[in-house]
Amino acid sequence: MKKIHLLLVLATILIVIAACTKKTQEPCNGNGTLYLENKLDSAATILIVQTHNTFTLEKDYMQIFDLPGNQPYEIKVTGKGYYLDTTFMILPCDNKLVIFQER
Repeated sequence: MKKIHLLLVLATILIVIAACTKKTQEPCNGNGTLYLENKLDSAATILIVQTHNTFTLEKDYMQIFDLPGNQPYEIKVTGKGYYLDTTFMILPCDNKLVIFQER
């Protein structure tokens, strides 16, 4: 009877250890992800100054960028009756969502 209890205790300990092992994540390689989403009534022209990247983002669409971390990025957004000029930091392994919309 003691052997059965000992086996049950050992089996329980093994199950707990297996369930509690750390899951490894893929490294982000020092980059952060920036998600830009347009919720304006029309298309918007977006400029990311540091990357010299200008593009048009259609209404209700999203653009994803993988950018080097630990850097500030200035974003300029122009649309029909809309203008935004903002700067923010992208950190390593960051996931930032920026939504452009009118109030």
